[in-house]
Amino acid sequence: MPWCYLNGRGELVGFDVDVAHALAVQLKTRLALVPVERVAFPAALVRGACDLGTRRITPSQASSIVFSRPMAFEKWAFLTLDHERNVYASVDSLRQLRAPRITVFREPEWIDMLQARLPNAEVIPIDSLLEYIKAPAGRFDATFTGYDRALAYSVAYPQFAAVVPTPDFGSIPIAISVPAGEEPLLNLANAFVEVGAAEGIFQEKLDYWIKGEGAQLEREPRWSIGRNILGWWR
Repeated sequence: MPWCYLNGRGELVGFDVDVAHALAVQLKTRLALVPVERVAFPAALVRGACDLGTRRITPSQASSIVFSRPMAFEKWAFLTLDHERNVYASVDSLRQLRAPRITVFREPEWIDMLQARLPNAEVIPIDSLLEYIKAPAGRFDATFTGYDRALAYSVAYPQFAAVVPTPDFGSIPIAISVPAGEEPLLNLANAFVEVGAAEGIFQEKLDYWIKGEGAQLEREPRWSIGRNILGWWR
């Protein structure tokens, strides 16, 4: 959540899914969504289980998959217990902690960055945010992930809070990934990203799925002549 997830009706939805639909329309082809675990995605792409997908840019994967120009950027943040949020709001206060146990997805770049910024931390690789969320009390102190993802989980699990520290850790680019060597497919993905950015398609989808406009729209009453035109009720 909120990039790609199953909603309450069991439907696969989110920014990534909308991008896939838009790309299929551009190609004038039928879309087949292939659910793949995050850690298994590069291998699935290489063996042809899927043709392309959206992913955070990770240079360590460049030998097997390549990335288009970024469609969006997500701020780095911490997800921690709500009563600890002030500690994680400042890098200085974090560096004063004695060996905080911080989880992060199992990507070499992210592990190295976190360890370099917080040398006092015990950095623990995980494969799913639920490993942190569902862990016994006291096993971990926080997890390092994208802010929008952290915010979505803090809504689902109110005991946690999403925090962007000061100074911040920058952002991570989100792009379309294709198998290495598929130059025509990469060129097509880049053209799609260029046009989508120019036409505001990605911003519209970010506003809907990531910034919460979709949830606001779903809460509004259905349009009707009596309410919207005649003003009989509100």
